[in-house]
Amino acid sequence: MNFNENKAHMLIGQAFSMYTIEQTIVDVLGSILVRIGDKWERGEITSAHEHFASNIIKSRISSVMHTIPTNGFLPKALTVCAPGEKHEFGLLIFTIFLKRKGYETIYLGESIADKDLFTVLNIIKPSYLFMSCSLTENLAETFKLVEALTKDFPDLKVGLGGAALSLISEEDRTAFSGVLMGDTQMKWEEWLKG
Repeated sequence: MNFNENKAHMLIGQAFSMYTIEQTIVDVLGSILVRIGDKWERGEITSAHEHFASNIIKSRISSVMHTIPTNGFLPKALTVCAPGEKHEFGLLIFTIFLKRKGYETIYLGESIADKDLFTVLNIIKPSYLFMSCSLTENLAETFKLVEALTKDFPDLKVGLGGAALSLISEEDRTAFSGVLMGDTQMKWEEWLKG
């Protein structure tokens, strides 16, 4: 909260030396991000504090993600936020999960235009596309995109995760059951096997 970047990196480095990658990212850094978001919403800190801390944490998670080796024999996966989404922390965690399993994973982060996504899919031809949707107001566009993707890329396995999916109707849950991945590592493992 004092904008001391060196000290922040030192403390994050200590966490990585004391805990596993997953524990550090989810339990330590994830909980810090939640607390920072809560403090900002309550007006206890400024948006500058929130941006500074979030950017440091995201950059460290990204740097860890890019150092994890992948296995060229496993399927290729593309990860991106769903239409209208800018909240990428959950997607970063899931991308690290995939990379730790050895998947060659291309991380795009915040949402991109649908036409750009189709272009990227045609270029890299992944086996999987994973999207994260955190905000309920983005669900309708996300489901529309999933329908278009499954029509245009019948061999592509699409997976959806994110907080907004816990709030969908039973009708949508049934209609999109094959793409809903769940919110735990165990459910992700099951989905990948299915």
